[in-house]
Amino acid sequence: MPTAAPPQGAGASLLGRVIDPFGQPLDGLPLPSGGLAPVWRTGDAGRWPEPPALLPHGPEAQGGTHVIEALLALRRGQRVGLVSPNPVAHRTMLAMVSRHAVCDACVIAVVGEYARVACGFLDETLSPPAKARSVVVLSTADQPAIVRARAADTATEIAEAWRAAGRHVLLLVDSLSRYVMARREIELASGRPLSMRSRAVTVHEAVNILCVRPVAAPQPPADRGSVTAVYGAPNRGEDADGSISRALRGVLERRFVLG
Repeated sequence: MPTAAPPQGAGASLLGRVIDPFGQPLDGLPLPSGGLAPVWRTGDAGRWPEPPALLPHGPEAQGGTHVIEALLALRRGQRVGLVSPNPVAHRTMLAMVSRHAVCDACVIAVVGEYARVACGFLDETLSPPAKARSVVVLSTADQPAIVRARAADTATEIAEAWRAAGRHVLLLVDSLSRYVMARREIELASGRPLSMRSRAVTVHEAVNILCVRPVAAPQPPADRGSVTAVYGAPNRGEDADGSISRALRGVLERRFVLG
């Protein structure tokens, strides 16, 4: 299935780059003329989208791997959770999807990962063709919680900007587990009272907003683009009480559990 040309004008300089949550390059390459387009600064992070703006699913999208195409029947605009007891397994699956899925551009958020693991993911797991059509938003485990959480928000905003330009975007977030931990640290530092099994209610709200935004667009045109999102979801070890998993069941259309 042929795809459209890479996005132009809406941050095309981001393709093939690795940036931090604030748009600064991390790949050691020089900035292009004019700098990296700041498409992520939309100001919509943390806001609930209006219900009339929620987009319906588009036609069937090719997930790029036989197991996903056989079991999930992934459609454009869907949001899928990828659950695995081993983080290496779902990270490898995300790399396979980024390599083979049919899309115009790919946005990958690596949230709060150890630097050595993140480098291995970028240098060894991701293929060169996947890198060429992707932008990676990277935050590492040694950074403050607000920076770690911002990586997922920035990646989502980039995907929203390209969708507004009429492109079909694949959004991969690795992972919601580390996003939840970062949000919990932020709420603890701000002095918010804890509930919902040692988490502030706003943590659950932030996760729900993050997962709803890919299917929300203000006044979408007839030739609108789409954002198909795949999230690394918490497993039983990372979400022992199941509160985050139960919240995600009401937001994500499907969950794919790896053995």
